[in-house]
Amino acid sequence: MVGKLGKGESNNRNKRDGFIYEMEFFTKALRHGLEIFLPAGDYLPQDCIVQNSKGKVFKVQVKGTRNHVDEGLTRKIPRYRLSTGSGKKGKSAINPTEVDVVAGYVAPIDVFYLLPTSSLRGVTTWVYPNDPNTKSILEEYRENWSIFDS
Repeated sequence: MVGKLGKGESNNRNKRDGFIYEMEFFTKALRHGLEIFLPAGDYLPQDCIVQNSKGKVFKVQVKGTRNHVDEGLTRKIPRYRLSTGSGKKGKSAINPTEVDVVAGYVAPIDVFYLLPTSSLRGVTTWVYPNDPNTKSILEEYRENWSIFDS
């Protein structure tokens, strides 16, 4: 169906996209030599537990986006918004005692930002993966799988 999605259709697409983002993360993490453990149920604040080769574990929440934000003439290079909040209704900042890393996936360019929760400010995070001149401090986390080395 072409056109605007109804509420149920939009929710199903969001859940489907979220599942795809998680599968992308699991695949890339495994390719980087990490082990993935999945909780039973989807009511926990983390999507998975990642274990590195030293046995250290990290609680990970996977987020993603498929749309860039183009602000017309004021911004020639698009930016992407990652929702880094938690909660179904009113979003609140992710609790760093519940999640160690937010894996933010920018689907159109197949890139992850592996963001320690200590680097997050608020419930929205902006990334600029197509801007070679970005001054964003979050660029240090772009595809930085070494975040799981410590």
